Amino acid sequence: MKKNNYTKTQNLFKIIFLFVVFLGIGYAFLEANLNINGDTTVEAPELNVYVQSTSVTTGSTSGTPTIIGNDKKEVDFTTALTSDSSSFFEETTTLVNKGSKKAYIRNINVKVYDSNNNEVTLTAPYEYSLTHGDGTAVDSADEIAINGTQTYKFKLNYISGTDMTTVTDYPSYTFKITYNFKKDIIDLPTGKTKDNLEVGDEICIKGECFYFIKYDGINNEDIVLLTRYNLKVGYIYNSSWVKVGEYTSSDSGYGKQSSKANGVVAFSKVNYWDDNESPKSQYQCSYYTVPYCSIYDPINYKGEPGEDDYSIAYYVEAYKDILSNYGVTIKDARLLTLEEVTDSSIGCVYHNCSCPTNTFITETSFWLGTATSKQYIQYVASHGYFNDNDYSENSFGVRPVIVISKSSF
Repeated sequence: MKKNNYTKTQNLFKIIFLFVVFLGIGYAFLEANLNINGDTTVEAPELNVYVQSTSVTTGSTSGTPTIIGNDKKEVDFTTALTSDSSSFFEETTTLVNKGSKKAYIRNINVKVYDSNNNEVTLTAPYEYSLTHGDGTAVDSADEIAINGTQTYKFKLNYISGTDMTTVTDYPSYTFKITYNFKKDIIDLPTGKTKDNLEVGDEICIKGECFYFIKYDGINNEDIVLLTRYNLKVGYIYNSSWVKVGEYTSSDSGYGKQSSKANGVVAFSKVNYWDDNESPKSQYQCSYYTVPYCSIYDPINYKGEPGEDDYSIAYYVEAYKDILSNYGVTIKDARLLTLEEVTDSSIGCVYHNCSCPTNTFITETSFWLGTATSKQYIQYVASHGYFNDNDYSENSFGVRPVIVISKSSF
């Protein structure tokens, strides 16, 4: 449809759904195997997710979705919003897994293009949402069982309260939504194995992604990972450092990683040091012999916020439980230490109070698990500052370290 066919009462949107299945290295899409009695059998591919059906939700603005391609991984449709502020378009797509393994979502990407095929950001007065078929939030840990289905709903509408008398332009947009699936819980970078990972490599566990930090343990059998983002927990402050909100358990994705998480927490409610400025005995270190002390303590301090034994361990341990429920054995969950962050592979410098910018370590602002005096805990800031702050202040986010065994792969 040409752009000059648009009128002030119609807004034509062309939405293309591209369902891309992520195939692991070394696996063919379809394998033919010869069994022991000489008969040739064609086995189901390990990962075979495609569009089973697509339709317009009753009551939506007109539009006819069409499944495109022999592999049934694209849905193409055209629709128009009217000048009525309550006008909307809602399309439902059901995916089915006919592979031989359960499929997991790695991520879902939504991209918007203008009539010149340039990628743009959709702005007012239009907005879109992507949910499950029942309207609940999409989780990066979604899974589709063998012969199972998963339904997604895309809705395009005017922002609530839009003054339609101010709407003078009706551009066309193309929406492309890419669903990336994988067949295993743990996703390694292309060309990498559990034995040749390098610092900064990204590893994902059912959509929760991490950066490889180092190998550890006897014979390097353990893999140490840092979460890519902070957890969606804590208080929310504006740029003037005025508290404007708080993440709660009713929020979608609460307690998991989020690229938009900007919540901050206090490190603890209790001091890890005795009144004479010596560390408490369980930490087995001395402020007088070393300028820091690793004090992350999920055994003695893991009460909920506000309780006498609260510490940041409350959130880290809860996240450990989330990952464990995904079917991965977590050997340890803690915070990053001073020794790790100042290793040459990461590059923070203790005496210069700095960390390299534009690297994964400064992707967020977060607490470390190391104290430098009686009441100060170290942190890394996203602008590259590396220092310490009072343990009882709501100042930085939670970015856990997890340790998994190579046997998990």
